[in-house]
Amino acid sequence: MVSLVIDGRPACVVETGDRATATEVHAAEELASYLKRMSGAKVPIGGPGGGDRVVIGTPATSSRVRALVERGLVTLSADVPGHDGFIVRTLKDGDHNVLVIASMVPRGCLHGVYHLLETQLRVGFFWDGEQVPRRDTIRLTDLNLVERPDFGEREYLQACAYGYTAMFWTIDEWKRELDWAARKKFNLVQINWGNAVPLFHALKSMGVEGLTPPTPWEEHETQLAVAIHRHCRKLGLRVIGPAFDGRVPPEVRKAFPGARYVAVQWLDLPPKFPIAPSDPLFVRIGAQFIREHIKLCGTDHFYNTDPYPETDPGATEQEKRSVKVDFAKALVASIRAADPEGTWIISGWGMGWGNTWDEQDVEAFLQVIPDDMFVVNDIWAERNPIYERFSYFHGKRWGFSVLHSMGGWTTPHGDLADLIRRMQAVRADPKADHCTNFYLNPEILNQNDVYIDLAANLSWRSTDVTVDAFLDDYLVRRYGPDAGMRKCWDALLESVYAHYDYTAPAYQTRPTLKVPESYGKLRHAYIPHLADALRAALAQASQLADNNFFQRDVVDMARQYVAEVFNLHFARLVAAFEA
Repeated sequence: MVSLVIDGRPACVVETGDRATATEVHAAEELASYLKRMSGAKVPIGGPGGGDRVVIGTPATSSRVRALVERGLVTLSADVPGHDGFIVRTLKDGDHNVLVIASMVPRGCLHGVYHLLETQLRVGFFWDGEQVPRRDTIRLTDLNLVERPDFGEREYLQACAYGYTAMFWTIDEWKRELDWAARKKFNLVQINWGNAVPLFHALKSMGVEGLTPPTPWEEHETQLAVAIHRHCRKLGLRVIGPAFDGRVPPEVRKAFPGARYVAVQWLDLPPKFPIAPSDPLFVRIGAQFIREHIKLCGTDHFYNTDPYPETDPGATEQEKRSVKVDFAKALVASIRAADPEGTWIISGWGMGWGNTWDEQDVEAFLQVIPDDMFVVNDIWAERNPIYERFSYFHGKRWGFSVLHSMGGWTTPHGDLADLIRRMQAVRADPKADHCTNFYLNPEILNQNDVYIDLAANLSWRSTDVTVDAFLDDYLVRRYGPDAGMRKCWDALLESVYAHYDYTAPAYQTRPTLKVPESYGKLRHAYIPHLADALRAALAQASQLADNNFFQRDVVDMARQYVAEVFNLHFARLVAAFEA
C-alpha cells in the first residue's frame, strides 16, 4: 500500500529524475496539484522527507527508474509498454512503499499520471471542465497497470475548429484546450494557422518586392501560434504545422512572370489562382515557407496541407488527375527540401467529397509519395468512411478519424454504440493493418461532451469497450458516485445518442414552408425520451444542484426537448397551411 495523503496531510514525496524533462516535471506538478485539490494537502516534489515515494520518469532520465528496471522490479522496453505506453505500479523498495509511474518516453509519464487520476482517483477530465472529488485520505493498494495505446498516433484539432470556435481565444483558453488534449492522452495536435508572417518572410527572402507587410491581426496570430507550440512541447504534444498549398499574393506574379497557375473554384465563388504544382516555383516557395515557419515555431517534423479540398481543378479528367499527382510530388519535394525528417499528413476530406476523386486518382496520387513520410486520415470514418472504397489507401499509413460535428451542429447527437462498433471493426480487420493513427477532428468545439469523451477514450483503448461500461464510468467521473443519473442517460441513449441526426431547431433557421424531412417521425419519437430524461435528471436536483456538469446537461436536455416540440408543431402548422 502506498499512502499519498492521510487525513488531509501529505504522506509521500514525489520524485522526478536527475535528468527530468519539462514534460516529466509537469507530470509531477500535475499530480501534486490534483492531490492538493482533492485533499488540501501540499505534497512535496523532490527533496528529503519521510513517508512513501512516488517515482516519475523514464530509464533515460531517472536513475531511480533505471535501477528498478535493472533489478527486475519493473519492466520497461520498446515492447512493454511500448510507444507512448506507461506503467503504474505499487511496490516495496527497501524501507519505502513506492508508486512508480514510468514510461520509455517523457509524455508517457504524463499519460500515466492522468490515467491514475482518472481511473483510480476518479477525477473527470471533460471538454467543459473537471470534476475533482474530495478525499481526505488517498491510498493505493496493489496496482500493476500496464497501458499501451491501440493507436500509436492520436491526433486532435483541425483548421475549421479555429475558424468556427477558437479564432478569438486567448492563450489561456488555448492552454486549457491543449491541457484537455494531453489529459485524454493525445500526442499530436494540428496548429496550421498564423501563416501570413512566415510566408511574407519566405517571399521577401526570394526577392519578391512590394509585399504588403503582415497586418497586426496576422502578427497576433503568429505570436499566438508560437506560444501554442511552446505550451504543446511542455505537454509532450507534437505539433503538425502548415505546408504550402500554392496560394500567393499578386506581387509574386510580377516577380516571377513566367510562373504557371491553376484555376481553383470553390462552389460559386470567383476562382483563385494558386501556383501550379508542376511549376518549380511551387517547391521553391514551399520549402522556404517551411524553413521560415521552423525559425518561428521549431518543428516536430509533421506538416499538413490538403490537395484542393472541395474543388476539382483541371479541364479534362486526365488534367485533373495530373494536377493531383503533381501536387503530391511538389509537397513531397518541398517538405524533403526543408526538413528531411518531415512527414506529410492530409485529412482525406477531398478524396471523399462529391465525386472529384475516383479509385484511379487516389492510386496515382498515393503511388508518388514515399511510404515513410505520409499519413492520410479517413476524416469522417464514423459516418462516411472511404478506406474500403479506396483499397485501404494502397498500403499507406492511415488514420480512423471522427468528425462528428460540422459548423453549427451543436444539438445533442451521435450514435455511441455505432462509434464503438466501427472502431472495433477496424481494429479487427486484417486489411486495416496500416491504420496506425486516430484523429479527432470536430469542426466546432466544446459541445456533445459524452460523444467526444468516448471517442477520446477509444483512441487509447477500443477493445472490449461497451456502451454500458463506458457510460457507467462516465457518470461517475462527471457527477460522482451514486448520483442516480443512469435512468436519465438511458433515455438519452434511446434518442439523441442513438443517432447521428443533428437537425437544428426551426426557430434558429430562416422561416420557410419547405419542412426538412428530418423533422419527421424519428425526431418526433425523441420527445417522450427527452421528457423522461428531464424528469429523471430533475429528480436528482437536490443532490446535484451544485454540480456544474449537471446544470449544463439539464440545460442541453431542456433546449433539445423544446426544439423537438417546436419542430413538431412547426411541421404541423405548415401542413395545415398547405392543406
